[in-house]
Amino acid sequence: MKKYTILLTLVLFTLIIIFSCENYVTSVDPLIDRVEDERLTSEGQVDFTINGVHTRFATTHDVLTVLACLLSDELFFDANVPNATFPTFRDIDIGEITLDNNSVDGPFDDLGELRFFADDFVRRVGEITFADTTKEKEALFYGYLYGGIARYLYATYFG
Repeated sequence: MKKYTILLTLVLFTLIIIFSCENYVTSVDPLIDRVEDERLTSEGQVDFTINGVHTRFATTHDVLTVLACLLSDELFFDANVPNATFPTFRDIDIGEITLDNNSVDGPFDDLGELRFFADDFVRRVGEITFADTTKEKEALFYGYLYGGIARYLYATYFG
């Protein structure tokens, strides 16, 4: 029995070594649903990146507005309403938000992504040599604007 265990261990170890080699997998198609990080740092990709930051702001604003309206008295949660299935909204509505309230996690993560995307965009703009200074100013404007908005929203709703 001990002999089989040692043999099986050696075979598994050998297979792990073989399959972990970097050159074992070949002929992999290039990515079609993602953009490599270094390709985004070019003047031709600035509009694409601006649109990405716009989109993250829009989705962040969308989910954060619902929570802010619940926290104020603009909206209310009532369990008697058909399909009222988020008891975490009730906690937000009465202002007793616990640390395990998963309705707050999504907007918090989205806000973190907005801040990161904006800050990273400003960093990228600093690494690009622009032929068009108007495009550089526009890129810096949106990067600083959304970075500032993200920090404001952090301070307002999570601070």
